[in-house]
Amino acid sequence: MAIQSVENVQINLFQDTAAENRANQLMATMDQINVRFGRGSLQPGIAGTKAPMEWAMKRENKYPAYTTRWAELAAVTLE
Repeated sequence: MAIQSVENVQINLFQDTAAENRANQLMATMDQINVRFGRGSLQPGIAGTKAPMEWAMKRENKYPAYTTRWAELAAVTLE
């Protein structure tokens, strides 16, 4: 598969062209932001998952059943 111009791509009959147009607009906007503010200033969220993280959640402070026991969640009240 070679890189080719958008004008030369054959369109699929069942392809969602509206979604593809939105994706192309989003990528163009991201490119404009990166040109203005510097390369890599804006990138998709998944792009940062392969590099080593500089921060991490402190898992030793996490309650073991934080998603399963609603009655044990901390409650905050305003007076």
